[in-house]
Amino acid sequence: MARSRSQILAERAFALFVIGLLVQSISSVTAVDHCSTSRLKYAFPTIPTRWRDKLIKITMALDPKLTAQNRGHWSTYRKNIKATRETARLLAGQPPNKPIKGRAIVDYLFFVPDRKHRDEANMIHSCKAMIDGVVDSKMIQGDHWEALSTGGVAIIVGGFEVVTVQLTFRSA
Repeated sequence: MARSRSQILAERAFALFVIGLLVQSISSVTAVDHCSTSRLKYAFPTIPTRWRDKLIKITMALDPKLTAQNRGHWSTYRKNIKATRETARLLAGQPPNKPIKGRAIVDYLFFVPDRKHRDEANMIHSCKAMIDGVVDSKMIQGDHWEALSTGGVAIIVGGFEVVTVQLTFRSA
């Protein structure tokens, strides 16, 4: 059965509300793995004050159905990608964010609920729809190799009940 426009808008509003709660709770992350903390120093360089206004930060829960090993039906996979991409586009366009001119670097910060073994490369691949959403919002020029490169990747244990990612885009 097709959803009405008001149902779609209500779902998007609820998703933005939940994401807002996730963003607010980042400051209350208490359980941090010591191994991951030492990696943070090397993964994320200190950003000079004059560049801090050229940052784009979005925080979203990682959809477990957006992995490279997804064996589901293509239409379900496509719906999940479309929803994630649209949410990332809306989050990237929020007021403190300003477009980055020229080359950008993306840093990945993953919050995982437990010490279960997870493939870091697969988690990065699951963020592809989010990066496409930021490109759709015209905050970065593109996601090809000349416009975007990968910066640091870090994983923090604890803090959220689901795997959550914070993407930080900065100018190169």
